[in-house]
Amino acid sequence: IFASSIHSPEALRKALPFAPEFLQYGAVFATSKPVEPLGLSRLKEHCDSSSVPILAVGGIGSKEKIIECTKAGADGVSIGSWVMQAKNMKERIEDIL
Repeated sequence: IFASSIHSPEALRKALPFAPEFLQYGAVFATSKPVEPLGLSRLKEHCDSSSVPILAVGGIGSKEKIIECTKAGADGVSIGSWVMQAKNMKERIEDIL
């Protein structure tokens, strides 16, 4: 599997010729890392412009944020930190599903 992380329209244009199977986009929301959140409107722009699936990443720590990302066009989300920080990871995953 080949994927690429993108954070701008220019990065999207550069990644597509390499035929990635999916792209990671973010951070969509604020995270503990010192990065400026890119937001849902920019996520939507990238999803609308991409010919490959986009996985939203960064600060997705609730079911509501998962729904917001998918409504913006994301094909999936990365929620590793949110799951790993749960007292009961299995319950958190089951609650999402």
